[in-house]
Amino acid sequence: MKDNEQNKIIDATYMNKVPLKFREQGRLLLRDNLLNELVQFKKNPAVPTGYNHDSNINNDEWRELLNYCILTKLSSFRIHHELNLQQLDKLIEITANSLESENKNLDFLINKIDENAVLLKNWLNQINQQIKLKK
Repeated sequence: MKDNEQNKIIDATYMNKVPLKFREQGRLLLRDNLLNELVQFKKNPAVPTGYNHDSNINNDEWRELLNYCILTKLSSFRIHHELNLQQLDKLIEITANSLESENKNLDFLINKIDENAVLLKNWLNQINQQIKLKK
């Protein structure tokens, strides 16, 4: 597998948890938004205008959908040696927030990840390895 092909693989474990009535909305959120945009959506707990019209999604369902989309999108990011500690810490923070955890300890987060989300667990382990190399 070539390096550029690896980035096309995502861990769909969390998207598979999205209720069927919100799957299309989740697919569009994942496809049409950058990670930063998804994180910004999470900062405001209300469902933005335009995202509620078809599915009548409430604020709790919206937060859960965003969490699942963010975790899925994170699994597609490539962890490499050029990322600095600040960038790695930000990825950990985003992961913890999407898991709705105050605890940002990597071992804790890895254990909190769904057991079927093998790619996402591997992704967190890669972050852990990079942090150890940089310290």
